[in-house]
Amino acid sequence: MSSTTRLALLFFGASFLLAVGMSGIDMGKGPWYVSRASGLVSFVLLTGSVLGLHAGSLLFDGFLRFTPGDILVPLTSPYRPFWTGLGIIAAWSTAIVTGSFWARKRLRQKTWRRLHYLSFAAWLLSLVHGFTAGTDSQLTPVFWMYVVSAAAVTGLLTYRIGGVIAPAPAPSRARPLPSTAEAR
Repeated sequence: MSSTTRLALLFFGASFLLAVGMSGIDMGKGPWYVSRASGLVSFVLLTGSVLGLHAGSLLFDGFLRFTPGDILVPLTSPYRPFWTGLGIIAAWSTAIVTGSFWARKRLRQKTWRRLHYLSFAAWLLSLVHGFTAGTDSQLTPVFWMYVVSAAAVTGLLTYRIGGVIAPAPAPSRARPLPSTAEAR
C-alpha cells in the first residue's frame, strides 16, 4: 500500500471517527458554515483545475497542437473532435451554471433552479468526454474513478428524485372508537 493511500485512509478514518464521536454535541451553526465554506472552496478549486489547468495545458501540448479556438469552440479539435467537443460543451455549461450564482438576484427562483439542472448534463458530458477522449481512460485507477463517480451520482440522484417524487402516505382512515355510551 502506498504512503498516499495510507495517508488518505488515515484522514478519512479519523474524519469518520471524529464525526461519530461528535454526533451528540450541539455545535450550533458551526458545522453548516464549515460545510458550506469547504463545499465552495472545493467547487472553485475543481472548476479552476478543469477549466484552467486541463484546458489551458492543452495549449502547450507539443503533440496535439491545440489552438485557443480548438479549446473554446466545440467540434473543432484536431483530436477526436466529437468527443473533445462534448468536453468543451460541458465546460461551457459549467461556466454558465457557475455564472448564474452571480445573476441569482436577477433571475426568478424557478428559472435559476431549472438552469442548475444543466449541471447534470454537464457532468454527464464530462464523464463521456473522459471515457472517450481521455488518453488515460484505459488505466485501471482512472477507469474505476469514472465508474465510482457514475455510481455515486446515479445513486444520489435516484435517492433525491425518489424523495421528491415519492407520494405522501395516505391519511389513516381509522374509525374513532365508540364512546362508552354507545357501547352499552
